[in-house]
Amino acid sequence: MNLKSENFNFIKNSQLFVGLSDKQLLKIMPLVSIKNFSAYDIIIKENDINDNIYLLKNGCVEVIKQESSSQSHRIATLYEGAVIGEVSALDHAPRSASIVALTDCVVFEISVPELKSFSENDFNSVLNKLNRFLTGGKTVLPLFSIVIKNLTTAVKERIRESNKAMVEGLKKELLLLKERNAMGRLIINTVASLCIYMLIIQVLQQFASKLPDSSFITIPLLVVFSLGTFAMIKQSGYPLSLYGLTFHGWKASLKDSIIYTGIFAIICVFYKWELIHHSANYIGQPLFQLGFGGKFPEHAYLIKTALILGYIIFVPAQEFIMRGALQSSFYEFFRGKHKTFWSIILSNLFFSITHLHLSLAFSFIALLPGLFWGWLYSRNRTLVGVISSHIFIGVWGFFIVGVF
Repeated sequence: MNLKSENFNFIKNSQLFVGLSDKQLLKIMPLVSIKNFSAYDIIIKENDINDNIYLLKNGCVEVIKQESSSQSHRIATLYEGAVIGEVSALDHAPRSASIVALTDCVVFEISVPELKSFSENDFNSVLNKLNRFLTGGKTVLPLFSIVIKNLTTAVKERIRESNKAMVEGLKKELLLLKERNAMGRLIINTVASLCIYMLIIQVLQQFASKLPDSSFITIPLLVVFSLGTFAMIKQSGYPLSLYGLTFHGWKASLKDSIIYTGIFAIICVFYKWELIHHSANYIGQPLFQLGFGGKFPEHAYLIKTALILGYIIFVPAQEFIMRGALQSSFYEFFRGKHKTFWSIILSNLFFSITHLHLSLAFSFIALLPGLFWGWLYSRNRTLVGVISSHIFIGVWGFFIVGVF
């Protein structure tokens, strides 16, 4: 099939020319011009005055509505066979939207004024013939009237599609609003719980002096609060995987954890070495601190073992609250391209604050690994790698290197 025949068949099968005979189509073919557009070319510009109709033979275009000088909205995406510019052809008003090529496109352009003029001349010649013959009451429509009728049908179908798309869009927006509402409630409840947690710790500080370490208070307390957070998450109705409680992507998460945690562990050792050589509080200390001093040196290893086991229980509870509940909720609540950044920053501010009972300095120090774990969690959205990294760095930094 040659190009001329191919183009004729495309015109013949177009919705725009339904009801026209091959003879009529052959007559209007000279009125059809072929236009080629590259991706991102503007085929129709909004507010231009132009009555031409376009048939999209090849490619894909999008309909863009300009709201302001800096903001626009994509209304629809059109594909091969679509009729373009039908609204202005009917009301002769400026173009209501822009048409932009998404790919290389081949478009058939038809001038409405030329088509109308040709149709009137063709219809007058038909009337002259009808004067000689009886038609049995059959109504003969001019070519242009048939095209306008087809255009009207195309507009009606486009309106139906737009209404359907609008309804689907509103449903999605409603779901997003419900999700943001649920995330907002969870954020508020979690933050309130953390405030209560900090207040209780301050109240119980008077009893900490009688214990080998304040961890004997904070660990069971945080575990209780993590169970309360879990109950709130279950009540939200959203899947647990949204909050990092999933094994999906755990291998990639664990791989990242091993690589980056190893680097962090080396930094801890180097930092301890620097402290030993330049800080009066660390001069004379060994590089690795395997024992446990404190208030009960006779039970050093027993206490240290208990603290390590408690820490291993404490970390999943802490990461679940900070990364799983808070960071995930902030991420789902925020909009825009920077939502990952802000969800990490805000959740880790709370992570830092929960260490204030140890000291102000330690609260600032905790911010650095917290940001690292927030970033690590954002890569795979599973708590597996984050918890593994947190346990290793904590045990390494607290109980082996003794840098924290």
